[in-house]
Amino acid sequence: MQAPIRMGILWCMHCLRTALAEWEEDQTRPFEIKCVMDAKASVSCRQCSGRASTCIPAATAMLGDCQDLSDLLAWAHKTFWLDWVDEGDSDGVAFYDWPYSTETRRVVAEKMMELCKSFDASEQAHRKEHELTGNKAQVKQTRADYNAFLVGRRSALPPVAAPNFFNTREQRVARFSKGLVRLLPGDEGYVLWTLAKRVFFEGISAEVREAQDGLDSDVDDNASLGGDEMEERTMMDFPVPLEEI
Repeated sequence: MQAPIRMGILWCMHCLRTALAEWEEDQTRPFEIKCVMDAKASVSCRQCSGRASTCIPAATAMLGDCQDLSDLLAWAHKTFWLDWVDEGDSDGVAFYDWPYSTETRRVVAEKMMELCKSFDASEQAHRKEHELTGNKAQVKQTRADYNAFLVGRRSALPPVAAPNFFNTREQRVARFSKGLVRLLPGDEGYVLWTLAKRVFFEGISAEVREAQDGLDSDVDDNASLGGDEMEERTMMDFPVPLEEI
């Protein structure tokens, strides 16, 4: 492998839990799952290879949920740490100063961390439901049943259109995502994960709206936007649908 590759979806649960354990309050940098593959003689990630342990990816029936979590983290990172410049947007509205305060970014980083904690708890609940935890002998006995469960779930997925040479990158990613299995109503962990995504959305929405409404127009040029408008502009590209429960 010529260069380290940052895992976008198939990151190791050890790396997720390490990131959670090392999280410090009052962070103003985005929460990240730093899972890197670069060991030429190992199929494990950098962390697990260094610890002589085995990588544990998320349960296969939650790979679609992994995709959703990665999309949400990437959206928050891009929106609150990368996107904003003072050149004006398509509507001709310029942000003369960074529109999101340090406090807002701290809140968003905390929401990212809390979302990952909920995913971890949901994944553990799923593993417990299907008896995927325990020693190798125990897990081996239940693996056949789990594989049969996966076959049923995959067969129930809606058909995906054949790839097209002219598809954009976004269309290719969306097509890939539709082919991944996700938790469904009735599964252990489904309610927790579904609520976590909604809490993430609503928590960030409220923080952006309230922070914007609290600006002083006498000292901040960005105060010309109301809280509701800033909330709409911020959340319009939220990448994951929110299911009703």
